[in-house]
Amino acid sequence: MEYFCSSSCLALGFSLFGLSLLHEDVATVTGAFLVVQNGMPWYFALGILFVGSVVGDFAIYGLGSMAHRIPWLRRMVIGPNVARVRQWLDRNFIRVVGLARMVPGVLFPSYIACGWFGFPFRRFARVTIVADAIYTGIAFTLVLTLGETVLKDLGYVAWGVLIVFIVVFTILRTRNPHWSTVAAVSERHPFTAIRGLLKRKPGKADGSCEVVPQGHDLKPRVASAERIPPWLFYIPVGLCWMGWAVRHRGIMLPCGCNPKIETGGYWGESKSEVLDQIGSEQQRWVARYVAIKLSPDGTADSRQENSALAIQAIEEAGIEFPLVVKPDIGWQGFGVRLVPDSEALREYLDQYPAGERVVFQRYLTYEGEAGVFYARIPGEETGRVISLTLRTSANVVGDGQSTVRELILKDERARFKSSTHMGRKSLHSGMDREDLDDVPAAGEVVQLAFIGSIRAGGLYKDARAEITPALSARFDAIARSMPEFHYGRFDIRYESLERLKEGEDFGIIEVNGAGAEAIHIWDPDLSLREVYRSLFAAVALQFRIGRLNRDRGFKPCSPWQFLSHARRQHQLILRYPPST
Repeated sequence: MEYFCSSSCLALGFSLFGLSLLHEDVATVTGAFLVVQNGMPWYFALGILFVGSVVGDFAIYGLGSMAHRIPWLRRMVIGPNVARVRQWLDRNFIRVVGLARMVPGVLFPSYIACGWFGFPFRRFARVTIVADAIYTGIAFTLVLTLGETVLKDLGYVAWGVLIVFIVVFTILRTRNPHWSTVAAVSERHPFTAIRGLLKRKPGKADGSCEVVPQGHDLKPRVASAERIPPWLFYIPVGLCWMGWAVRHRGIMLPCGCNPKIETGGYWGESKSEVLDQIGSEQQRWVARYVAIKLSPDGTADSRQENSALAIQAIEEAGIEFPLVVKPDIGWQGFGVRLVPDSEALREYLDQYPAGERVVFQRYLTYEGEAGVFYARIPGEETGRVISLTLRTSANVVGDGQSTVRELILKDERARFKSSTHMGRKSLHSGMDREDLDDVPAAGEVVQLAFIGSIRAGGLYKDARAEITPALSARFDAIARSMPEFHYGRFDIRYESLERLKEGEDFGIIEVNGAGAEAIHIWDPDLSLREVYRSLFAAVALQFRIGRLNRDRGFKPCSPWQFLSHARRQHQLILRYPPST
């Protein structure tokens, strides 16, 4: 009661209420700040936020209704998006109105449409009050918990950073709202509406074709984690990181997992130099490779010299066409291609950034591809494989009647990445028009991409149950032959799963350090709970290894170095030739 009797209570309450009408998410952060830093009762702040959300929603409905009588208001608020919402409201009013609260950029036109098209206010009010209660309660609880555990220790600056992030994010997402999500979820049962944001169960009624699993039951579905925008998906991981950083007094400790690799393998490391670290006795497990640095001069003569230098290096390394060409500093398969001959190689090099290193690698014809994740605690003699994931590139199977384009649109997973497969992404070439219009024979497998990256629609299968002592011992020997390598993923191709379990008949195509994920999280059979459990465990393990390495005298990179490498890698990715 003492708080409510204070002179500032009324002013703060009205200010928070007004802010909730302007920007609800910023108001939520502000309310949590007042609770943590100023002692405002949590129930008082939550009540104001809830009332502000409801009043704001009612006001938007009122604007839509008044637009019939006020021409200037009609020109201002009634746009093409309003008409677009009408059909979804007719299909299922409750789902769309409730869902609009959860999808950035969709709420305003949806609620305007309710008033404009005269949907009953009482019905609108009931749905929005329930949606506001759920959303405001969850959002406020999350931010309040964050403030009490982390932001309180980091000071006022962290609150400001969080508010700026929310504002910028809202502006960006409002410019490109997820209308397709609203349309899809509006067709589902009410109890699955919110879950539909994250996951859609595969349906066979539409005749969707099965992707050939290469003997490993790889399912052509979209994982729950994939349906969440990356900026949102990794927020809990970032909060987990901050919590461990406070606990261990070192925000960059994970970069100390692999002290002999730049940033520990998060950003900007040379792929060829990491492969070079594998001991000479263990190099037999690595697909043969060679790296060269191109001339910094982009003239025609220099491009010819680059081609000649590349051919010479390839011949000396004993690598034959077709071969894989890829950036020395890379990520998620950007810039990676399978080139069939010297002419295709020359075209690739002509597009490659001048003065940068490029890697040529033997193309392994093994059918299977996998990610083998390894970890070793500093001070322990042996490490072990903690994750095994089988994967294959995106593909569809012909039915003898449909074009490749139609097969893509019939298949759930291929449709999810259709813009990539159809060449509408600047950093991935996709398929040309002739191939898309081709009609494959029944049972014919059509590979949609060479790279198996998740961004290009690769299919993933959690195979942790297949890890054997022989497999773990093989990769432990390889990892221990590298100086101070404690944490990372070996990307490999292999002959058969049975031989791989024996630690035989495979080739390493890349080694990724601390920035790598245990990619079993992209298996569509895993729930979000299991995915985040794995990610949180990975962060905890990284901090443990980094702290132990710090105690041994290895200093992790500074935040500035970390950001500098990230910036350089991002700039390079935008300049690489499109992947295939």
